[in-house]
Amino acid sequence: MSLVKNLKEHKTIIPLILSVLIISACLLIILYLRSDASKEQENTLIIKTTKEDIEIKIETADTASERSRGLMYRDSLCESCGMLFILDSEMITSFWMKNTYISLDIIFIDSNMQIVHIAKNTKTNQIEKTYSSVYPVKYVLEVNANFCLNNGIEIGDNLEL
Repeated sequence: MSLVKNLKEHKTIIPLILSVLIISACLLIILYLRSDASKEQENTLIIKTTKEDIEIKIETADTASERSRGLMYRDSLCESCGMLFILDSEMITSFWMKNTYISLDIIFIDSNMQIVHIAKNTKTNQIEKTYSSVYPVKYVLEVNANFCLNNGIEIGDNLEL
């Protein structure tokens, strides 16, 4: 008699447990997707030039997979937007434009948040040429081509998160 009662209880408990697990998994997926989407342009970076402070909305690329993808496959970037690559340690680094459809200015920044090199007007969608930092850097900021020229951004300017 107790065996029959236990089986009846399990018939109602197992579907309940499965339902809770499915709902939990769906909620976790939604939270993950929201956090990934909100990562885009959630931060503001300020470049302090000799003339004015330039505000940029940034996406951060601080994991290996995010740094590897960068701005690949995008066909536009808002005028005051950019992507900040945060490297694991200060190092000399190189970037290429494979599958990157936007011409960029690549700004190389040391651990003191000072611009030490700028690669301007990169060529789109190619791998023959790489753009390297001249000095060890901790951060790299990609913005639209001519952004530095149009905003008076130069080597020696400082950044502030």
